[in-house]
Amino acid sequence: MKGRRTDMALDIKPSTRRRELLRALIGGFVGAMAGFGAAYLLYQWVNPIVEARNDWLEEFQGLLFNVVPLGTAIGAVVGWWVVRRFDRR
Repeated sequence: MKGRRTDMALDIKPSTRRRELLRALIGGFVGAMAGFGAAYLLYQWVNPIVEARNDWLEEFQGLLFNVVPLGTAIGAVVGWWVVRRFDRR
């Protein structure tokens, strides 16, 4: 094996990439939890008001329930975006 050179350079890139992805996923999860909490509180606050109505606003009760998954999804995207934004600095 004389005359043959093997380069033993370590590639740090995959580990760093994995760490960035993990941070973004954790940020998305925390954002989803925060979005879920905020949307659920909004639902709990507005739902009794809508339920007590006897006019056309009562029909929005089903639509109002969709605020919870929508808030969760928006929270996840915002959490992911914030973490990715801070990673690039």
